[in-house]
Amino acid sequence: MHRPTILSINGVPIWIRPLAHGDIAVWHPFNVATRRVVEAACRGRGRWSGQYNNWIVFRQFANLVLSELSAGADHV
Repeated sequence: MHRPTILSINGVPIWIRPLAHGDIAVWHPFNVATRRVVEAACRGRGRWSGQYNNWIVFRQFANLVLSELSAGADHV
């Protein structure tokens, strides 16, 4: 399995981890502004996992979500 990708949005780290079968998990610490960006990218393309407090993005949308989150990431 590949290493997680770590982005920063509004100074808050976003962990994007590959899962079995090509899905990805997207997690970030609580931050309202960052949640809005992450939720907008993930909603309708996966499901919220209350058990792990993260989004599980379905494989067919994984590259699209990663691209959208990367576009909104902090660039330093």
